[in-house]
Parts: sequence; structure tokens; C-alpha cells
Amino acid sequence: AFPASNLLKVNAFYKWKCEEAGAKQAFVIFKFGQAYQFNRLDIGNEGSAFVEVLVSRSATDDTFEVLLPSSSFMSPMDAKQGKGLNRVRIFGGEELTKSVAAQKWDVVKVVCTQPFSKAIQYGLAFIRFYHLAEEAPAEEKGEKVRGAWFFKGLGERVGEPSTSTAAGDTDVLKPGGLFKMARQSSQEPTTTLAQKLLEEKRTVTPPTSPAAIASAPPPPSSLSRAPTSPSAAKPTNPKGSAATSDDAPAAGNSGSSVEPPSTSGSRRPILSGVVVAFSGYQNPFRSELRTLCLRLGAKYCQDWTDQCTHLICAFPNTPKFHLVRGKGIIVSHKWIQACNMAKKKVSWRPYRIGRAPSPVGHVSDDNDESQNDSFSE
Repeated sequence: AFPASNLLKVNAFYKWKCEEAGAKQAFVIFKFGQAYQFNRLDIGNEGSAFVEVLVSRSATDDTFEVLLPSSSFMSPMDAKQGKGLNRVRIFGGEELTKSVAAQKWDVVKVVCTQPFSKAIQYGLAFIRFYHLAEEAPAEEKGEKVRGAWFFKGLGERVGEPSTSTAAGDTDVLKPGGLFKMARQSSQEPTTTLAQKLLEEKRTVTPPTSPAAIASAPPPPSSLSRAPTSPSAAKPTNPKGSAATSDDAPAAGNSGSSVEPPSTSGSRRPILSGVVVAFSGYQNPFRSELRTLCLRLGAKYCQDWTDQCTHLICAFPNTPKFHLVRGKGIIVSHKWIQACNMAKKKVSWRPYRIGRAPSPVGHVSDDNDESQNDSFSE
């Protein structure tokens, strides 16, 4: 089952698909707690040939305007052969209807079609909305119902009103939220995981000179409850980038790795000897994932190098996925989370992404499960 509520789980990359293959049209409607002026859309496809985005206001009785005209994601040949199902496109500026993008809307309707193949159960892998930053009044917290699922105001929990699901399925992973560029109320300052880690590191290994101290910057303005700044995880290099994909070029030496923080005790860290690179993740979740890897004893590289052992990939068919395929282990972020939960290095094979082949020379998972000592935080 691929319900529309999967699109609300912004950090898990769950898919939404139409109920049956060969459907003439499939659509999903988003209802926001307040009106926004959208200026960019990131769309990850899941077998749709065309995707169109319409907008409306809750007070206009479902009168929709075209924000993004019908855009092609698959050619007829690819659809018939079942290839290129997961293309990702970013729309903004001239690609959006100017007169519509200049206004504020609180209802978004995404329409998908696949006229070239009757055998594909199509939909979306993910969709991200961006809006112009502004100082708006406090967020609405009233319950908003639309179709089979709802929002309880932006940044709060999302669930299905009439279905019985596990808590893990109904809770949205908050880092990122619907808007990666939005603000957070200044009356509710939060202490991030990276800031706590920085304080612990100072306590264990105090610097010998004032020049070695780098103050952690304040948390970024976001709708998420506990975003993590990438600059806080790297105190000696405060030039953290904004919420961008890791496949974009980064300033500085892209091949340099980040050492994990020092830990007390004689036990060997869970991910000792593991060197990771990321693909397909955006801040602030990307920064939090990097912090978790460092805490578990792994090393981090901005780009894939010969030192890297694991590529943590959000979904298949990213540029780094094709670069690393056959050269290293390609897994999802859930492997890192599983190691953290089990307090040991678990097998990576159940978390392999896109049927990525095992790297040359990797025979078994013995090394993945040989470490049984508990990790002391």
C-alpha cells in the first residue's frame, strides 16, 4: 500500500501511488495551516509521465489556478520499457506561472498522469514546497481536514483521521518539515543535538588556546522543532551551507573527512573503521544524520573518495549512486538508525538501496555483526 499520507513523511522518502495500474489520473491535495507564496517546487517522480501542480484558497470553493503547468517526467519509450521511473526535477522562477506564484495560497493539488503505459502503478516519490521568507503572524493550530488525511497546523504531528496505524507510521519525522527555508518562533529557543555534542567535547578535551574555541551559531529559522545546523557539527569550519542537496558543489576541499568526536571509556565505537558519504539528503536532516554517524564513531566525507566505505543514499539513481555502484556499500539512513538502536554494528544488507551490487572483495557480513559490546554515550 502506498497511501497519500506517505508524502508527509518528508525524511523517510515513502512513496505515494495510485490504487491500480493504468488509472487515467491520480491526484493528491495538500491543505496548509496558512497561505504561502510558493517560489520553488522539488518533485521526485514515481512512474508518472506528467505532473501538474494547481493551487487554491480554502475560501474559494475549490477554484484552482495553475502554478506549475503539466511537466514531463518520462518519455513514451521509457514508460513502455519501465525505465527512468524516479526522475527528480526542481521548478522555480520562469517555470512557475508568474501571476499565480506572486500570490498566496493554502491549498495545493498535485495531478499525475501516465497515458503511455497501463502496467505502471504511478505517483510521486516525494514533493517539497518552498516559499518566500517573511515575518508572518503566529501559526494556526486548528485541525485542518482534507480528504483522507490532515495537518494539525504546520510543524505539528500528522496522521490519518480514521485508520489504525503504528506510532512510527503516523508520526512525521520533524527535521525539515514541509518547508526547509521557513522560520521558527523566536520565543522557543532550542538546544540542538550538535550543540550538546560540542559542549560535551569541550568538557572531555578542553582546548589549550582561545583560538581553538569556536562558538556554536544559533539554530536556523525553521518550522521544524529541533533543526541541526551543519556548522555546529564542524566547529573548526563554520562555513556551513544552507539546505541544499549533497550532490551540489561545496566550498573548500570536498574530499576531506570529518573525524568522529572523542568518546570516553575503552569500548570500541560502534562504527569504527566506517567512512561515510551522503547522497540525496537535505539539511537539517542531513546535518543530524552526520552528527549521529560521528557520534557512533564513523568518519564523514563531503564527496565519495577512495577512503569511503559506505554511501548513505536517500533513493536510487542519484549521481553518487551510479558513481559508487560496485565500489562501495550503498545503504539507506535506516542502517545508521538500526546500528544506533541495536547499540552494535548490524548487517547492512537488509538496508541496501536499489539492488546495489556488493563491492568487490566483500564476501560476508561477519564483520558487520561481530561487534557486540554496548556503546556508552
